[in-house]
Amino acid sequence: MAPPILKKQKIDNSMPPIVFSTPGLKPDTRLTVFEQEFQVHSLVLKLHSAFFRKFLDSPDKAPNNGIAGPANGSANTNTSSSTNAGTAIAAAANSAPSTLSKPSSTDFTSFGTFGVASIGQPFKYDWITKIDEEGKWHLVCRSSKNKPYKIPSFAGDTDQETAEFEKLLCAIYNRSYSIANVDEFLSLVEMADYYCALPSLSQTLYSSMLRSPSFVGEIRHRSLDLFVAAAKVRNALLFREALIWIVGPYNDPEFQQLEDRSLRSIAKSVHGELSTRVLDMYDAGASKNDLEGHFLCATIEDQDLP
Repeated sequence: MAPPILKKQKIDNSMPPIVFSTPGLKPDTRLTVFEQEFQVHSLVLKLHSAFFRKFLDSPDKAPNNGIAGPANGSANTNTSSSTNAGTAIAAAANSAPSTLSKPSSTDFTSFGTFGVASIGQPFKYDWITKIDEEGKWHLVCRSSKNKPYKIPSFAGDTDQETAEFEKLLCAIYNRSYSIANVDEFLSLVEMADYYCALPSLSQTLYSSMLRSPSFVGEIRHRSLDLFVAAAKVRNALLFREALIWIVGPYNDPEFQQLEDRSLRSIAKSVHGELSTRVLDMYDAGASKNDLEGHFLCATIEDQDLP
């Protein structure tokens, strides 16, 4: 007897959606970053991002009232807690415990090749990646007027860009994430600036630095770049850490390379204060050897931050 003919099995290479769950709220927004789908809440996006607050409901980006596009299977999981206080709405968005959950089989209702949001409702907002003329990507409302999206034309690392966007969403949702290195952080700052979510990034940076030893270890070697980035994010901790390094070496301090006058003025003031302290110690009879091993740092108050 001839062996039975084996049928080719279809392999689904699509990535499972990452669902940001929040108590009392159902995801009503789908953001597709290259091949990765994120299911999030428009309320949380609007609370923490001026970009989404302005453009989600703009006339030329009307909400999607039809059935959402193809939905994938199970979702990645991650668990973290948030105890951020605020208004009743903000508390609902950030209250603990909040999770990146795996939808059950009843969370999605199938309509042929289309999927809908939980409890049979369509996504209110559906945004997708589009590549602009400069080769950079951004999110746009999924509609015929925004086509072609030109996603294959992107020359960068799509996996890296997707991972950075996920970390930005974690910052917006006040969830834990780590920073691999300085280059990733600088890209994250640029992304947060574009989506007008710098405050969320700044508020979560301290806990992220505790989880990112490699990033912290690079601060002294990339202090000039991080000093500028810290000022943009308005994060006092990183600002001071970078400042410590750019005021040296004493005879040729790095801060002299700063193009921003206000930042250079701050660093110059600190360098001058350190110089005064050193001279005072010399006047008191201290030798060069006496100064070695002493950590000198000028005081900088929060109001001195740019």
